[in-house]
Amino acid sequence: MMKYLVTGSRGFLGSNLAHHIRQNGLGEVFTWDRGQSLSLLEDLIGFVDVVLHCAAVIRAEDEREYHQNLELTASICEQIQSSETAGT
Repeated sequence: MMKYLVTGSRGFLGSNLAHHIRQNGLGEVFTWDRGQSLSLLEDLIGFVDVVLHCAAVIRAEDEREYHQNLELTASICEQIQSSETAGT
């Protein structure tokens, strides 16, 4: 069974995506949301088969929040790449 990680699972897109996967028996769903530790995110990325990245600050009020979105996405991409390299 596929293991999915859905980031931003408390948001509209992430919550509906996680629900769809569970409802249709497509795999096991793990979630990560803002406020949880980045070390947990890293552990989950190394454990799952698929990462569905839906986490983002919507309607950023300032440039800092916009850059936080970019930094989180870059970090997730680096962790996936690192995880794939470690698995080979």
